[in-house]
Amino acid sequence: MIINIPFKDLTKEAKKAIADKSLTHLSIDYADNAVFGWMGDVEIVVYQFTEFKIDNRNHGYEIYGKEYGLTIEII
Repeated sequence: MIINIPFKDLTKEAKKAIADKSLTHLSIDYADNAVFGWMGDVEIVVYQFTEFKIDNRNHGYEIYGKEYGLTIEII
């Protein structure tokens, strides 16, 4: 499954971190149903899922991109 999240839908903090090229270590937190990343030594919410519940107990994932949004590949 491929999930595309456009740049315009990311949080304000994530957009700033991407512009500063300081967003690193993207990951999905299934308990919070969100994508998190690190801006320096501060963890930020990059995207909060509201359309569906992310549950990846039986699969892995890869997160690509940043400048134009995120692409999440559930594998």
